Amino acid sequence: MVIYNTTNISAAANLYEAAIATGQLEGQLLGTLIIFGVFFLVFIALIGRYSFESSILAGSFISTVMALFLRPAGIITDQILIILVGLTAIFAAYQIYQRK
Repeated sequence: MVIYNTTNISAAANLYEAAIATGQLEGQLLGTLIIFGVFFLVFIALIGRYSFESSILAGSFISTVMALFLRPAGIITDQILIILVGLTAIFAAYQIYQRK
Protein backbone atom coordinates (compact mmCIF):
# COMPACT_ATOMS: atom_id res chain seq x y z
CA MET A 1 0.00 0.00 0.00
CA VAL A 2 1.33 3.38 -1.00
CA ILE A 3 1.38 6.00 1.74
CA TYR A 4 1.02 9.62 0.71
CA ASN A 5 2.13 12.64 2.66
CA THR A 6 -1.10 14.58 3.22
CA THR A 7 0.33 16.75 5.96
CA ASN A 8 1.80 19.25 3.50
CA ILE A 9 -1.14 20.61 1.55
CA SER A 10 0.36 24.06 1.22
CA ALA A 11 -1.77 25.14 -1.75
CA ALA A 12 -4.99 24.85 0.26
CA ALA A 13 -6.33 28.17 1.46
CA ASN A 14 -9.53 26.81 3.03
CA LEU A 15 -11.26 23.56 4.00
CA TYR A 16 -12.76 22.96 0.55
CA GLU A 17 -9.37 23.22 -1.17
CA ALA A 18 -7.85 20.95 1.48
CA ALA A 19 -10.57 18.35 0.84
CA ILE A 20 -9.99 18.54 -2.92
CA ALA A 21 -6.20 18.25 -2.55
CA THR A 22 -6.53 15.33 -0.15
CA GLY A 23 -9.02 13.64 -2.47
CA GLN A 24 -6.63 13.95 -5.40
CA LEU A 25 -3.77 12.49 -3.38
CA GLU A 26 -5.77 9.63 -1.91
CA GLY A 27 -7.87 8.75 -4.94
CA GLN A 28 -11.14 10.21 -3.55
CA LEU A 29 -10.86 8.10 -0.40
CA LEU A 30 -11.65 11.03 1.90
CA GLY A 31 -15.05 11.73 0.32
CA THR A 32 -15.90 8.04 0.26
CA LEU A 33 -15.14 7.67 3.95
CA ILE A 34 -17.20 10.75 4.79
CA ILE A 35 -20.21 9.47 2.83
CA PHE A 36 -20.12 5.96 4.27
CA GLY A 37 -19.44 7.36 7.74
CA VAL A 38 -22.64 9.38 7.51
CA PHE A 39 -24.45 6.30 6.19
CA PHE A 40 -23.43 4.18 9.17
CA LEU A 41 -24.11 6.95 11.70
CA VAL A 42 -27.66 7.38 10.41
CA PHE A 43 -28.13 3.61 10.27
CA ILE A 44 -26.94 3.12 13.86
CA ALA A 45 -29.02 6.06 15.11
CA LEU A 46 -32.23 4.67 13.58
CA ILE A 47 -31.82 0.91 14.05
CA GLY A 48 -33.12 1.08 17.62
CA ARG A 49 -36.43 2.71 16.68
CA TYR A 50 -37.16 1.41 13.19
CA SER A 51 -36.76 -1.82 11.24
CA PHE A 52 -33.48 -2.86 9.62
CA GLU A 53 -34.80 -2.14 6.13
CA SER A 54 -36.14 1.31 7.07
CA SER A 55 -32.85 2.23 8.74
CA ILE A 56 -30.81 1.25 5.69
CA LEU A 57 -33.22 3.09 3.40
CA ALA A 58 -32.97 6.28 5.48
CA GLY A 59 -29.17 6.05 5.71
CA SER A 60 -28.74 5.43 2.00
CA PHE A 61 -31.18 8.23 1.08
CA ILE A 62 -29.40 10.80 3.26
CA SER A 63 -26.02 9.63 1.96
CA THR A 64 -27.28 9.85 -1.63
CA VAL A 65 -28.45 13.43 -1.11
CA MET A 66 -25.03 14.30 0.36
CA ALA A 67 -23.31 12.56 -2.55
CA LEU A 68 -25.38 14.56 -5.04
CA PHE A 69 -23.90 17.73 -3.56
CA LEU A 70 -20.34 16.38 -3.20
CA ARG A 71 -20.06 14.89 -6.70
CA PRO A 72 -20.12 18.21 -8.61
CA ALA A 73 -17.55 19.53 -6.13
CA GLY A 74 -15.23 16.67 -7.11
CA ILE A 75 -14.98 15.19 -3.62
CA ILE A 76 -16.43 11.76 -4.52
CA THR A 77 -16.45 9.64 -7.67
CA ASP A 78 -19.30 8.52 -9.93
CA GLN A 79 -19.02 4.92 -8.72
CA ILE A 80 -19.88 5.86 -5.14
CA LEU A 81 -22.87 7.88 -6.32
CA ILE A 82 -24.10 4.96 -8.44
CA ILE A 83 -23.72 2.54 -5.52
CA LEU A 84 -25.72 4.81 -3.22
CA VAL A 85 -28.47 5.43 -5.78
CA GLY A 86 -28.70 1.68 -6.39
CA LEU A 87 -28.83 0.89 -2.68
CA THR A 88 -31.56 3.48 -2.16
CA ALA A 89 -33.57 2.15 -5.11
CA ILE A 90 -33.28 -1.48 -3.98
CA PHE A 91 -34.41 -0.80 -0.42
CA ALA A 92 -37.17 1.61 -1.55
CA ALA A 93 -38.51 -1.08 -3.89
CA TYR A 94 -38.28 -3.63 -1.08
CA GLN A 95 -40.22 -1.32 1.27
CA ILE A 96 -42.93 -0.83 -1.37
CA TYR A 97 -43.08 -4.59 -2.00
CA GLN A 98 -43.44 -5.31 1.76
CA ARG A 99 -46.42 -2.96 2.16
CA LYS A 100 -48.62 -4.88 -0.32
